[in-house]
Amino acid sequence: MKIIKTLLLGLALAFSHSMYSQTKFVENLDKLTKEKREAYLQSLAREVIGNIAPGYFLSEGNVEITEPVKYVFSDPGTIKDQGRYYYTIRQSYDKSKIMFERPWSFELNIWVDTGEPESIMLGNGMRIIFHGDAATYSEVLKKGRKLKFQ
Repeated sequence: MKIIKTLLLGLALAFSHSMYSQTKFVENLDKLTKEKREAYLQSLAREVIGNIAPGYFLSEGNVEITEPVKYVFSDPGTIKDQGRYYYTIRQSYDKSKIMFERPWSFELNIWVDTGEPESIMLGNGMRIIFHGDAATYSEVLKKGRKLKFQ
């Protein structure tokens, strides 16, 4: 009987985790105070990187949040996003302990108007896009895709 209870508890926890990982995004980040916005962006970065590329959000390293930047790429699949703004979150790392191709372990762009991830650029140079013709962050999570730390 104890084994059955343990199995049921494990299933319940696994199900609740999959429900919890569907983030409710904050709309219009500019309406938040600077402190709340930065706390939200750091928390979201930890979640997104943890869900998509565990191992790239390092326990050590400074997290930097930029001022909003205007989206200006001309890829035909992203025309509808022209003129939108996004925040960039980057994490530096100790180059004496690990080395990436980039000067940060990750760079995550978050849309200002929806609070949703726009893209991730990992320290190894891999870019994951969550808009335009690509799958959204929520769609990627539903498929259970994760990258291995390399």
